[in-house]
Amino acid sequence: MSQPSWMSNTDWATVNYYADNNGIYSELLAAIGWHETHWGRLGWGRSGFHLGVGCYSDANGNYAYQGLENQLAWAAPRLGRYLGTNVTKTNLYNFAREVWRPGNPVAWEASVYEIYTDLRTPTTSDGQKSADGRAADLNISVEHEVNNISLSVSKINDVLRNFVRNNS
Repeated sequence: MSQPSWMSNTDWATVNYYADNNGIYSELLAAIGWHETHWGRLGWGRSGFHLGVGCYSDANGNYAYQGLENQLAWAAPRLGRYLGTNVTKTNLYNFAREVWRPGNPVAWEASVYEIYTDLRTPTTSDGQKSADGRAADLNISVEHEVNNISLSVSKINDVLRNFVRNNS
């Protein structure tokens, strides 16, 4: 795991501390922070709301969550309980919909996942991104997606079977 170029050493150490203590990847916290505020450079981020926790609109925020430590103290345990290291597009979407609750969970998941996979992709000695990490993440994600689709199809089959049985 390598430190993003846009994050200070102190912030990266703090992110690693919360990630390690909650069984999640540091890159996931970084990805959310980059998506939400470009790590404190935009909007509420300039006031210390790096991850956007406690920011309900452009004008309405809960200052109890201000500061990187408070942002991470809220987000990391929830990510740990909900996702752990099982970061897939489906799981991120469900987390967004059920816990994070952004205005558009589909767009949030897509953006965060793209940033996350980019951060998790190893860099070769010449500074190029290696495809190995992205391929491994993709394979894991595809497997979980297929399992979720299979479960959904099975449930639909059961519903249809019961419908036909009850209406025949």
